[in-house]
Amino acid sequence: MELVNNITNWVVDTRATRHICSSKEFFLNYEEVTDEENVYLGDSSIARVAGKGKLQVKGSDGSVIACKSACTAFNQPQYCCTGANNTPQTCPPTDYSRIFENQCPQAYSYAYDDQNSTFTCSGAPNYFHVQNGDDDFGYIHFHVTSDQKPQLSTTGFELASTASSAIDVQAPWKGRFWARTLCSTDSSGRFSCATAECSSGQVSCNGNGAVPPASLVEINIAADGGMDFYDVSLVDGFNLPVSVATQGGTGECKASSCPANVNAACPAELQVKGSDGTVIACKSACTAFNEPQYCCTGAYDKPETCPPTNYSQIFEQQCPQAYSYAYDDQNSTFTCSGAPNYVITFCP
Repeated sequence: MELVNNITNWVVDTRATRHICSSKEFFLNYEEVTDEENVYLGDSSIARVAGKGKLQVKGSDGSVIACKSACTAFNQPQYCCTGANNTPQTCPPTDYSRIFENQCPQAYSYAYDDQNSTFTCSGAPNYFHVQNGDDDFGYIHFHVTSDQKPQLSTTGFELASTASSAIDVQAPWKGRFWARTLCSTDSSGRFSCATAECSSGQVSCNGNGAVPPASLVEINIAADGGMDFYDVSLVDGFNLPVSVATQGGTGECKASSCPANVNAACPAELQVKGSDGTVIACKSACTAFNEPQYCCTGAYDKPETCPPTNYSQIFEQQCPQAYSYAYDDQNSTFTCSGAPNYVITFCP
């Protein structure tokens, strides 16, 4: 429609019966109106309708830079699915919505275009994202726990300082992540590490667990987007700082971290030393002494009979969010639902 006073700018008058513009050049197509027709403006004045057409949004150079929906362009219930047209039965597709539908069949073309346009995803998280924060510690390795859910695509690889790697996983899945340090290959080609060794003789652990001490990230992923459980565990001792955090998901989904260097606070009787005499890992009391009161076995196999010990409290004080002994559940188990991704960082 062309304004009778021929102003040069677009006009949007929310009290008008139609949206109006100053030039027919703004229309995709245009037809003159021969019958007398007027529009009523917000100030009660009347403008004659010179023509009608389909609307485009053009830039200053005349090129089309966007395409409005019919709801935005005309603000009518039949296009906006409002008022008497607020149900799928009373708001079918229109000629305008079909233009969008023809161009992009998978996209919503109007409010009730649900049949081909809504998509769902459930089950596994997209990936584990494993990263080395800032320490050139060597190798990261994975272990699938005793229920033998499907193995990941890799069970070990070298991760340089500040590097990262993503691994896909299929739910349900349950397993552990840890890092091996001070690794080398001997003259026979056998690969081994000074801490968290898995005795496979290779970079890949191939399902073998870590020889303690080892800082662990434990993750139990539920099927169909259910509730996952995850934690940082020092029950098998400590060799490196580590954290686990979620991306996406619903619920609490809090990060769990052991950022401290527990080796610096490790008592002499728990220390593991390297060839140069430095402390490279810290044993748990269970590993060091193999006594029921430290391992929560035998008569000590319940939370009531296996309280924290002086040794477990050293780990607890250094890393309050991590498991310090077998029954340290209160502050150490974390949950997240809705199939999140997991970011595991060594030396955070």
